[in-house]
Parts: sequence; C-alpha cells; structure tokens
Amino acid sequence: MTAALDRIMDYYSRHEPSSPLPILLKRAKRLVGADFLEIINDLAPEGVANVRLIGGVTEEETESDSSSSDW
Repeated sequence: MTAALDRIMDYYSRHEPSSPLPILLKRAKRLVGADFLEIINDLAPEGVANVRLIGGVTEEETESDSSSSDW
C-alpha cells in the first residue's frame, strides 16, 4: 500500500506540482497502520468524543485495548 502511495505522490510531485495530492497522500500514508479512532483523532480530534458516544465506547476501553481493532 505505501509503495503505491509513494508512486502516486512522486507522479503528482513531478507532473502536477500545484496539486495538493502529495500532501494529502503523505498524511494517508502515515495513517496506513492506524486504527479507526487513531485516524479520527488525526483528522478531526474534536470528533473523537462523538465517535465514542455513537459507538458506545469509553475512553478507558480504547486505552486498555489499544492493540485490538475493536477500538
């Protein structure tokens, strides 16, 4: 996945230097291994509380089970 993102970023950097895609894809590449809440926290930190509320997930659950993909 990250190799594909690297190739896309390289293409746009060379052929479309005014495109915002390399910046956005660099961020996406950084988040490839992140779980859902980590991604929400990175993209919209203020939204994490809403996601926990909607999902019925407490902060303690996410901290104690950070290795699980269930949040």
